[in-house]
Amino acid sequence: PDRYQSLPGSDRILNRNVLDGTYGAVFVLECGSIARTGLDGLDRQFIVNIDHHHSTGQYATMNWIDEAACAVGEMVYKIIKALRIPITPAMATNIYTAIVTETGSFQFASTTAETFRMAADLAENGANIAGVARNVFYSNPITKVNSMMVMLNRLKLDFGGRLVWTAVTREDMLIHNCMEEDVEGLVNFPLTISGVDVSWFFREHEDGTFRVSLRSKNAIDVCAIASEFG
Repeated sequence: PDRYQSLPGSDRILNRNVLDGTYGAVFVLECGSIARTGLDGLDRQFIVNIDHHHSTGQYATMNWIDEAACAVGEMVYKIIKALRIPITPAMATNIYTAIVTETGSFQFASTTAETFRMAADLAENGANIAGVARNVFYSNPITKVNSMMVMLNRLKLDFGGRLVWTAVTREDMLIHNCMEEDVEGLVNFPLTISGVDVSWFFREHEDGTFRVSLRSKNAIDVCAIASEFG
C-alpha cells in the first residue's frame, strides 16, 4: 500500500502467489491460517508461525503465539533483543510502524507500560516517528476519502445504537476508482460513535462474495462471532 512505500526496505518486497523452491525456513507473520497467506506451496515448507491473535491455528512446524503481545512487531523486537542485534534507525522505524498501527496509535487495550518502554527504545534508536505519522495517517489518497464517504452514507444503527454496520460494493469501488487498500481500516471509524459497541463492515469482492470485518470496544468478543461463521 502507498502509505507504507516510504518504509525502509519496502522496495525489496515481492508480491507473489506461488512459492518456488525449498527454503530453510519460511516465517509467516500475523496470519491465522496458511490459506490466508495466498501463497501456493507454502504447506510444503518448514514454517515458523509468529502471531498474537488467540484465534490463530497451530498450523506451522514451529508456532509462537503470544496473546499478551500488543503486536507481532513487539515479538520481532523481542527476537532482535534476545539475539543482541543492534537496532538500526531503519529497523526501529519499521517495528515502530508495526506497533503504532496495531495498537491504534496506543489506544487499544493491548497497550501496556511495556509498549511505551519499547516505543521509547525504538525512538532512541532512530525511529522516524514524525515520518511514520505523516506517511501512515496523513497521506490518504482521495480514493480512500471517497470510499469513506460511501461507507458513512451507508451507516445503519441497530440494537439501540450499540451495533453499527455498513458496506462498500464493487460498483462503489469502480465509480470512485478505489483500490483494495482504500477500504482497509474503515471498520474502525464507526466505533468512534458514542454508544456503539460493535462495528461490522461488508466489502464486496469481484466474484460477488463479501469479506466481513468486525471490530468492538468494551467486552464483546467479535472473534467468537466470526468463528461461528467459519
